Amino acid sequence: MAMTTDNQLELPRTYHHRRHRKTNRYDPLPVCLLLLLHLARVMHAAPAISEIRIGAMLSTEEDIETLQAAVREVNDNSLILPGNYQLNVTSIVMTNNPIESAIRVCVKIIPNQVYAVISGHSPELYMSSVSVSYTCGFYGIPVIGISARECIFSDKHIHKSYLRTVPPYSQQANVWADLVDHFEWNSVVTITSSDQDGRAILSTLRKRLEGSARFKIEQSIAYKPRASNLTDTLLEVRKCRSRVLLLYASEKDATTIFQDAQRLNMTGAGYAWVVTEQGITGEALAEAPEGTLGMYLEQGTDTKSHIQDAVRVIAKGIHSFVQNEGIMPPPAGCRLSSGESLWASGRLFYGNLVDARVLQGATGAIDFDKHGDRKSAKYKLINIQSGEPVTIGAWSSETRLTTTHVPIIWPGGTRDKPEGYELQTHLRVVIMKDSPFVYVDEQDPETKKCMNDTLPCLAAKGDRMQCCYGFCIDLLVVLAKELNFTFDLHQVHDGNYGNFEHVNGTERKRWTGMIGELVDDKADMIMAPLTINNERARYIDFSKPYKYQGLTILVKKADASTNLLSFMRPFQISLWLLIGVCIHVIAVVIYLLDRFSPFSHPRNGSETDALNLSQALWFSWSVLLNSGVGERTPRSFGARVLGVVWAGFAMIMVASYTANLAAYLVLDKPHARISGINDAKMRNPSPAFTYATVSKSSVEMYFRRQVELSSMYRFMQTYNYKEADNAIEDLKSGKLDAFIYDSAMLDFEVSRDCGLITVGELFGRSGFGIGLQKGSLWTQKISLRILELHEKGKIGELDIKWITSKQCGVKSVQPTTLGLSSMGGVFILVAGGFLVGCIINRLEIHYKRHQQTKERQIELARVAVSHWRSTVRRRRKRVSSKYMVPAPSPEPMEKRNGVQGSSSIEKEMDGAIPLAVINRRSRTTPILQIPSNTWGSSADSHCSSPKSVSPN
Repeated sequence: MAMTTDNQLELPRTYHHRRHRKTNRYDPLPVCLLLLLHLARVMHAAPAISEIRIGAMLSTEEDIETLQAAVREVNDNSLILPGNYQLNVTSIVMTNNPIESAIRVCVKIIPNQVYAVISGHSPELYMSSVSVSYTCGFYGIPVIGISARECIFSDKHIHKSYLRTVPPYSQQANVWADLVDHFEWNSVVTITSSDQDGRAILSTLRKRLEGSARFKIEQSIAYKPRASNLTDTLLEVRKCRSRVLLLYASEKDATTIFQDAQRLNMTGAGYAWVVTEQGITGEALAEAPEGTLGMYLEQGTDTKSHIQDAVRVIAKGIHSFVQNEGIMPPPAGCRLSSGESLWASGRLFYGNLVDARVLQGATGAIDFDKHGDRKSAKYKLINIQSGEPVTIGAWSSETRLTTTHVPIIWPGGTRDKPEGYELQTHLRVVIMKDSPFVYVDEQDPETKKCMNDTLPCLAAKGDRMQCCYGFCIDLLVVLAKELNFTFDLHQVHDGNYGNFEHVNGTERKRWTGMIGELVDDKADMIMAPLTINNERARYIDFSKPYKYQGLTILVKKADASTNLLSFMRPFQISLWLLIGVCIHVIAVVIYLLDRFSPFSHPRNGSETDALNLSQALWFSWSVLLNSGVGERTPRSFGARVLGVVWAGFAMIMVASYTANLAAYLVLDKPHARISGINDAKMRNPSPAFTYATVSKSSVEMYFRRQVELSSMYRFMQTYNYKEADNAIEDLKSGKLDAFIYDSAMLDFEVSRDCGLITVGELFGRSGFGIGLQKGSLWTQKISLRILELHEKGKIGELDIKWITSKQCGVKSVQPTTLGLSSMGGVFILVAGGFLVGCIINRLEIHYKRHQQTKERQIELARVAVSHWRSTVRRRRKRVSSKYMVPAPSPEPMEKRNGVQGSSSIEKEMDGAIPLAVINRRSRTTPILQIPSNTWGSSADSHCSSPKSVSPN
């Protein structure tokens, strides 16, 4: 545990010899000599490590007493210092003479071989603190500052071993940033001193804004410190649009700035002053405008607490420092002999101090960054009300910004938060000729003025005035009237929308065209059909779209071709063939249904009355063509059902054909050479089919971004045009085959010229917006007004006036060519009719056969009864004639029963007389064939009743 190598080596050796001598009873003289030698070496060696000496140069005697009390507190607490270590302090009062302070350090502090020095600070002793830090840093002795906040102490090239328990002034830039974000201001103006501290706080603010900035620094204005009049600086500030002023100044400079700002009326309503701690201290507090926002570092001036924290940091650093081996003692003076050098272990101890972390210090948690500056800090947020500072919130490096419920008073005595900017009411508007959005004409040659609602605009070369009008000009006039601003119009000097290009072949790139004028602050607004895309949005702001559109392709219409078979165009060839087949199939089916139907031609009828195949064909054609050429119609029920279905089919087909034929004849469709962006001619470019767009436009940027369109982009670069009008003229003349551009402008060209047509679906959908400078205060106001104009229909009125009002005539409409998929239901209906007709015909045949069998049985029974009665009458007649009894002549049975003559049945019997023997008990009627001679054919036949005879 010894600090010097001699102690570590010699002390154990001494005790070893003593034990050896006692054990072996050696002569004590050598041991005494060794002890004397050891004492001599210790007198010239470093102090024992159990005593850690520190130095201090403080501002007052009270501070020295505080330091001694803090050292006693640490020495009495065994938990703070390791082992049996004790701190011993050597303190002197700092003078305001930096040279004298450096001499005192060398004479009274460094000779005591101190491990660290605690340095006080005050505005009057600033240079003395610098000399103390530089002197100690030269010998490698760490210095802990307790109140110095200047950024020069963070420079490790000068103050190599300096660290401090207070944060630098530049840390207040983080509080600035959170305050501006909290109040949602978009831009600020910084006013800082031109010294090192002013540059440091501005640098910290800019680093904070990198990557995730919610606001921008409109202008950074630096002033010369300790100037008696800063009016010129404030006049430069007043030219800026932003009214949020971030001030970093010393107490004296802040007093001067506030007085000059009062005379320039820059402390009233609409302004917001946010100052650092120095700007609301001492005399500056009395001159601070009403409503000023500021900040105080909590316990920033509590010297007693910072002295206690400095002692605790030293004790914390010793814990790590004593764990190292080979530690060298601090230097014993400022004059080094030839064999001595700077404190080799000083950098190690400084690193242990920087890494030390005190969680519960007198001023809160303490930790340091790589520059030795304190990271954790707490600030009170102050609002000047009636000349007094009022706490309205707090800021810390851990919790960031928090506010209280205390109302804030703003400059001018108002409670309403300032907007933070003053709108520029006169805007420089850049335009570009692009029909129908912007037209450019020459002035009237006699009056040299613009007539008929046109506005004067400066020509691209800037040599004369011209007259501008169109969709965008009317929209600009409406916005200017409703938002209360004025403007000047000028045309873009290079005639381009803007492209991001390399400058003179170097790696540096810049925007050209209208985008470049905004970026270079040559214009405040772009009023043109400017497409919104991500590449542009990184450098300028866009309003909400005033018109939505996409990209499309403009081509010249091909001449409509006609021929002798044009009347067949409404239907496809396959449909015509199916109709022809159906005509003949239906005729054959109707013929068969009518031929085999029992009700269409009875057997006793004439064969010439039946429907034959020829007549069925004529019937089928006449129904389809709605003509009267058919000679006969089907008579059977099934055939007539099929005929009605066929008539319905014919009605639908004829009506469809008539409508589609009219569409082709009246609205004949000229075909385009391509179908859209995915056409093979577009995807596989060749000189046989040329297409182009406008160079340095959003369309060209779109093709450049899309990897799948890279071949088209390379092909178009050879044919691209500078202006859209020139490309359209070449398209009409045949020099160009297709022109790719914004759909809004191409639709306008199609409406004016019926010889042009757009093909394919829209692609690359986007919108037209108004371009403004990045962070412009007009962006939100214009966007809200555009949305209102959409709701009120004003944008639609401008569309009608400038884009859709002119029509070339009849617009091409593509009629639908009918196919089997469209007419399949009709064929299914015919098939259904066919099946129904066949089923009905089959039912008719079955029913007729059943009826014929039944009627034949009844007829035979009647004939048999009639013969039997005739026989009975003849027998009665013979009997009556024998006994001379006249018999009345009976009425013929046929007439009484209403039965017709049976001549037909008798003929069919052909020599055999049928006899029906009716069994009264059974309803069956057996039919027998009896030879005719059985009955007898003369009057002398036997009169007995007929006998039952078995059939042959």
